[in-house]
Amino acid sequence: MTRQVFFLPSGIADKVDEEIVLPADLSHQIVRVLKLEKGDLIELKDESGRTWRAQITHVSKKGVRVTLLDEVFHAAESPLEVTLFMAIARSDRVDLAIRQATELGVKEIVLFPSARSPYRLEKLKVQDRVSRWSKIAQEAVCQCRRVKVPNIWYGNGLDEILDYAENGEDYNILKLVASEMDELPGVGAFFQSGIKPSSVAVAIGPEGGWAEEELSAFKSRKWVPISLGPRILRYETAMVAIVVLCQFLWGDMR
Repeated sequence: MTRQVFFLPSGIADKVDEEIVLPADLSHQIVRVLKLEKGDLIELKDESGRTWRAQITHVSKKGVRVTLLDEVFHAAESPLEVTLFMAIARSDRVDLAIRQATELGVKEIVLFPSARSPYRLEKLKVQDRVSRWSKIAQEAVCQCRRVKVPNIWYGNGLDEILDYAENGEDYNILKLVASEMDELPGVGAFFQSGIKPSSVAVAIGPEGGWAEEELSAFKSRKWVPISLGPRILRYETAMVAIVVLCQFLWGDMR
């Protein structure tokens, strides 16, 4: 049977054989959508990063009750802390990028409007959109066996996210900005130099690329422009390429 994993917005009770009542929306998904029944096994995750194997013990119109069997420990978090900065793009592309970034082990995702971003978020819609992105990340965590859901937030612009990247800065952090400029080094150049960062910040620009003044701002804050090869990559493809390279060189994909 396919492994069924569900995310709870609050902490799971932490005692074996304890019975808990699932929220109404989750109960509906389990019974009406997935057609699970009494006796079926599921996994439950919560915001603290804990995962429990549980068995459905009661199904009714009032909801689903499950009994906690044992705690599950998945070693799926990368030792490399990756913070991903992405210029805002079309909604479907951002949704896909967030799902993929979560699967690839990114710790934190920051979105922001850049000079050439064709889309902007109205202030009143920011919280709703962040909530949507967080739900996508939660679903991806359940699918990929990660423990922690990436922190996601929306910055007001380049200056704000550059300031954020410097606050409480880890001295062993490597900050990379993907650029389409010719004759730039690739990520492999840092591996050859023997650099072994514990944290990496990577920035992906909009479909139209970075403006010249934005690249200058990155450089002035000690970000290093890098090439992702001779081909022009789509927004979400560039994100996957740079994160995979970092996880291969310094994370858990080796």
